[in-house]
Amino acid sequence: MRASTALGGVPWVVPVSGLVDAAMLARANGLTKGGSGAQTALAEALVAALNAGYHPAVNFFFLCAVIFLGLMIQHPVWVAVSFAAALSYAILLGGRKAIRFLLTFAAPIILLTALLNPLFVHQGVTILFYFRDNPITLEAVLYGITRGFMFGTGLLWFYCYQYLMTGDKFMYLFGKVIP
Repeated sequence: MRASTALGGVPWVVPVSGLVDAAMLARANGLTKGGSGAQTALAEALVAALNAGYHPAVNFFFLCAVIFLGLMIQHPVWVAVSFAAALSYAILLGGRKAIRFLLTFAAPIILLTALLNPLFVHQGVTILFYFRDNPITLEAVLYGITRGFMFGTGLLWFYCYQYLMTGDKFMYLFGKVIP
């Protein structure tokens, strides 16, 4: 526990014991003020509480796991949940910068993948139309959309990686192994 004055100079205690405590703190703060708890200072304190007190290896292995699972599991429901989680966490970490990153980099890759996949992959049963004597199938379109969101999920998790794993943390973990 550590005292902080992030909210209007009023001291309050930030628990660093985990996600549940930080979420409960955010909910309690929102309820006591009569609002939703979506204040900038609270979001910054929540990110600090989630990130503080953890060994850099915890952050590193968490990010490796979510990036690996987000890029390897191809089930559409998993891809949607993973994308929503990555987007939520990126917005929590970066705010408007994360939305700008999404619109600048992730959205074009999602659209490009969704549009180009049916032009090169012609597998599927349900033919929607023909483009230059090549069938455009529903299955190829849906697979392209799913694959695009997988790439977007990976980009968003790497965006979160840059916030959580600073150069100092990386050097702390791998400084003796990698000269």
